[in-house]
Parts: sequence; C-alpha cells; structure tokens
Amino acid sequence: QSDGEESVKLIDVYSSRDAAEKTVERLKEKPGFCEVPKGFSIDPYRLDQDSWDGGFLTVNHGKPRAPNARKGPKKSPYPKR
Repeated sequence: QSDGEESVKLIDVYSSRDAAEKTVERLKEKPGFCEVPKGFSIDPYRLDQDSWDGGFLTVNHGKPRAPNARKGPKKSPYPKR
C-alpha cells in the first residue's frame, strides 16, 4: 500500500498445514493475491484457547484514522505462539 499501511486478508482456518498450503497454491495466481505471491502467511494456533486478548482490532478500509489511533501489529493481527 502506498500510505505505509498493510492490507491483511484472513482466508480461512484449516485443520492442517497441508490443507493451508494447498489453498495458497490454488489462490496465489488469482486476482487480489497474484500481485503479492509471497505475501501468504500460515500460522499455527491451538484450538480452544484464546489467541488475541488485547481488545478489538479496528480495520480501517481506506478511511483516515485519528492521529492518535494505535496502528497495531505490522505483520499480523494475531500473536504467534
């Protein structure tokens, strides 16, 4: 993005890394994804356990944000375990 902000798309949650990798292969040539073919990230999560307890994440779809608004994490809105 030109304004220094990052666009994040959560595609889905998969039961295995293999299933997630197959989805990446299927989507990486499609519009919306082919512009950044190395932009995919697969992150493991534990089931039945909170992964984000830092409050709501504000997604700003191209609207200006308040000057004092917290930008949040750079890479992913979800902490790695």
